[in-house]
Amino acid sequence: MAIRVDVAAIPTVQVGPLAVPVILVVILGIYGIRTMWVRSQRASGYVPKPTSKASVWSMTLGIFSVVLGPLTLGIAPLLAIILGIIGLRNVKASHGQLAGTKSAIAGITLGSIFFLLMAGLYVFQARA
Repeated sequence: MAIRVDVAAIPTVQVGPLAVPVILVVILGIYGIRTMWVRSQRASGYVPKPTSKASVWSMTLGIFSVVLGPLTLGIAPLLAIILGIIGLRNVKASHGQLAGTKSAIAGITLGSIFFLLMAGLYVFQARA
């Protein structure tokens, strides 16, 4: 038994001759604007503060728990909460030398929401 595909039935997208150059100009324009901004920041003497690694990991694990949800088994959200608290303490102890407060708060928030969600799912699943 042979499978036949009607090639005429496959939808096609017709792109004008300027589509690829326009896309390249947009991409290069965005890259150029970002490059000019970075150079202007460096020229003005702006030096960003180092960020607390615990805060960054907290936010990363919070996002990881959002994306993978039940596959993390509640471990990633719990680690996000713990690392967020550690990150907040590090930032506070540095007296303004470290950045990362917002990252830590984001990690704590995402971690606690999804830890409670996972706990609720396990409780309701156990009842059923």
